[in-house]
Amino acid sequence: MRWMRKFRKLNELRIDLIKSLGIGLCSPMGTVVFMSALDRGYLRDKVGWEGFLIALLLLICGLKCISKVYAVAEDFDLLSERGDDDKSI
Repeated sequence: MRWMRKFRKLNELRIDLIKSLGIGLCSPMGTVVFMSALDRGYLRDKVGWEGFLIALLLLICGLKCISKVYAVAEDFDLLSERGDDDKSI
């Protein structure tokens, strides 16, 4: 059963890595939206449509990573087994 604990820990680390990647990929679109709310010309003057489309593509990839985290956690039943002190998923 010792290898099961190592396998569980490995899956938890994989979940944390994919979750961090997903949040990082979502941040360019968050920056574009935030800066556009503050400065009306930001999207048109500084980012342009190419930058907006790239940020949108990164947002989609980030959301796919975050949905993969939940799929992996459900597959290995890690959502119900996590302790009360660590509910980061």
